[in-house]
Amino acid sequence: MAKKKEVKEAYITLGEKAKSFYDSANGVQLIPGKVLKIDESLVNPKGRLALALRNGHVEKTDSEAYDLYINGEGAIIESSEGAEGIQMTKSQLVEKAKELGSDLTKNKLKGMSVYQLNELITELESIEDEDED
Repeated sequence: MAKKKEVKEAYITLGEKAKSFYDSANGVQLIPGKVLKIDESLVNPKGRLALALRNGHVEKTDSEAYDLYINGEGAIIESSEGAEGIQMTKSQLVEKAKELGSDLTKNKLKGMSVYQLNELITELESIEDEDED
């Protein structure tokens, strides 16, 4: 009886050094806030994905971040405080946008995608940083 080969899974997200990533050979496409579950064998040592991992354009993450992403609750956002990434739910992103002075109503913010909320928060944080200077 043949043994079934166990498939090892890996979880990846966009790294700090990239705004997006696409590997046509493996069908991997990443944008800010997206978390993918892939077969570990896709990370061919000579392939584009492995190179992106080594150079910080793509980062490994964990199943918890993936579960949050799949359920529409998670996002990795850059912090102006210098942290590499902070895990936040979508409702926390809405609250953060309001705290930073967004003029949009909570309902409008809730209707935005996680990516749009990330972009808004990044913009609001940069405005806040400019005001402090």
